[in-house]
Amino acid sequence: MKLSEILAVATSLLSDTFIELFGGVIPVVGDLADGVQIAINLLLLKDPAVLVGAGEFIPIVGDILPCHTASAVWAILRKRRKG
Repeated sequence: MKLSEILAVATSLLSDTFIELFGGVIPVVGDLADGVQIAINLLLLKDPAVLVGAGEFIPIVGDILPCHTASAVWAILRKRRKG
């Protein structure tokens, strides 16, 4: 794995954990963290598949699913499949 891929998955895991623990208390903080994480994943992976992480903005669904981690892994797998 490339360093950028490792960083994207690691920051996504941290972000999903942070949002799960603290984002629900103050929704604006959670939304800002979501936006920052999507931008980080775009910079690191350079794949529009990470925009699936915007699912975090959907009430209830975004609070339950680890959208950032899933979108980062999906982008990495997509890149590898393309070659």
